[in-house]
Amino acid sequence: MNPSQHATSAARLLAAAWMSLTGLASAQPSPGMTAAHHVDDYLSEPSDDYSDETMGAGCCDIVSSCGGACDCCGRACWVEVDSLIWWTKGVDTPPLVTTGSTTGRGVLGDADTEVLFGGGDRLLEDSRFGGRVRLGTWVDSCQTRGIEVSYLRLEDESEGFSASDADYAVLSRPIFNSSTSAEDALSVVFPGATSGSLQLDAETQFQALDVTYLFNISQHCGGRCDFVVGYRYQELSDTLLASQSMLSLAGASAGSTIDSYDRFATRNTFNGGLFGIRFNNEMSPCWSLESSIGFALGGVQRRSSIDGSTTVTDTGNAATTTAGGLLAQPTNIGDYSDSRFGASYEVGVKLKRKLSERAVLSVGYTYMALSNVFRAADQIDTNVNPTQFSGGSLTGSATPTFPGASSGYWAQGLSLGLEATF
Repeated sequence: MNPSQHATSAARLLAAAWMSLTGLASAQPSPGMTAAHHVDDYLSEPSDDYSDETMGAGCCDIVSSCGGACDCCGRACWVEVDSLIWWTKGVDTPPLVTTGSTTGRGVLGDADTEVLFGGGDRLLEDSRFGGRVRLGTWVDSCQTRGIEVSYLRLEDESEGFSASDADYAVLSRPIFNSSTSAEDALSVVFPGATSGSLQLDAETQFQALDVTYLFNISQHCGGRCDFVVGYRYQELSDTLLASQSMLSLAGASAGSTIDSYDRFATRNTFNGGLFGIRFNNEMSPCWSLESSIGFALGGVQRRSSIDGSTTVTDTGNAATTTAGGLLAQPTNIGDYSDSRFGASYEVGVKLKRKLSERAVLSVGYTYMALSNVFRAADQIDTNVNPTQFSGGSLTGSATPTFPGASSGYWAQGLSLGLEATF
């Protein structure tokens, strides 16, 4: 029973009590009305019309007149779970592994050189699964104010490459030699000189959290429109690891093993204020269409880490480890961080099918984007001064460097969800 109906019933009871106390109840009734009938008008039981199904009518009238044919004020709380299949923006890397002839050695620019990993092939752009959970509640009985928490996470995506002397007669890691100003390559596998293997792994992670306040703008039997304001957190992380193990086959170092690695990692965290609009259009008693658009403005905390080392183990099993692998050298090894203004936005649409009074099935599409982020592959500088290899003294240009390059990121895909209300 809504507040106005409570008030009407209370008024009737008070009137009857007052008439009893003052003797008015025993006074002569007007023509055509008995005293019993007169009192019954005040004390009669509520009819079936005062059912739970009509309790929302007053709420509806506050925003717009619905009449008794629709349920404008539904259940107070909701839980929605979405299964996702999404695609994300990949990363472009320079050529990281090559093969070729014994004369060309896998050097870029040679006619026989073939890029095996990196270069024109964008990494980390395959589809992946994920999930999104929304929890919400209306804070007033008329459902014009609400709170919602949403968490999204995509499964970690990884991509890799491995090869050895069993696969290729020539296997190289290409660089631009800044001391000679020419293309060059480190030979991991080369006939009569070195044998070995290499492994490259790239990985990315993404998650997001929204805490929002819903403010109803309009509501009617055909749907509603809510303004959304709140807080958004997003986190994007990348890692690229390259490692190799070589056995020297010739010269004074014959029999020695050389193990080295380069690791590039980035982590971006966005914190910002969120505002947007959400529409819900009731197309029929069972079908509805929800659409939303949201923007968040704030800051992106960007961190990048570059690390690498080389361990040489001689035939006497004595090991020496020095800083620097191939693309990670003392000139760029370190931790870097800064903060930049960032913007995040999201657009989504969902087609919903009502299964019961408490359950709704949905299928949808979402696109979201984030600006000014670090990606691990963007922090690779292939200009290398080899004079600092294996702990040598740097002579000439201090390369490689930390580029500090930034780019935009997007994620988009489909969802299949189930919503429960109570």
